[in-house]
Amino acid sequence: MNDKTMPSIVSLPHSDRSSLNREDQPMPKSELALPEFKHPSNVSATLPLLYGKMTLGEALNEENNMLFPLAYSSQREDFFFWIYEHREDFKALVSLHLSLAKSETCRFGEFKEWKHGSFNVCIPVYIDNWRKYPRKRVLLRLPLPYKVGESTCPGNADEKLRTEAAAFIWIQENCSDVPIPFLWGFGFPGGQSVQIPMLSFRTYC
Repeated sequence: MNDKTMPSIVSLPHSDRSSLNREDQPMPKSELALPEFKHPSNVSATLPLLYGKMTLGEALNEENNMLFPLAYSSQREDFFFWIYEHREDFKALVSLHLSLAKSETCRFGEFKEWKHGSFNVCIPVYIDNWRKYPRKRVLLRLPLPYKVGESTCPGNADEKLRTEAAAFIWIQENCSDVPIPFLWGFGFPGGQSVQIPMLSFRTYC
């Protein structure tokens, strides 16, 4: 038989042959037994939510992803602190929308007066020496960026403000008998600011 038709055979040294033994090979990960899951020892530790608290054990047993709700509390604190740090800027904007004189000054309400729901925070702003409407106040209403998905979908807050401002204006012009707060003005994240002409004044604060 012609040697060229014979299949070639490679002889391995004895030391290399042992490496072909399956028992000497590392077992594939798929064949390894997974360690049994064990709950952390501190399952009774309480975790803060926007409303109330829950234990770590309760969070681990939830079918829903609890990472987002558990982060809201700290995100709210950070956002409220940011608002307070920029309160002078907000007071200047309120003064602009209300066309206040230099003697008419804005004053932020105390933190305990701040009200927030699922998607907005409302901050009372008092106007000292307001000649046109003495002893009245206005509300500064801001969307909560961590609840409207601004970090993951930039522009959500802008869209929310535009649609809500349009709804306020439409109701004021077409359904004047519906009791809603008067919209003095609104602004967007990019810096655009709109002042509403003062046709009438109604307050329900």
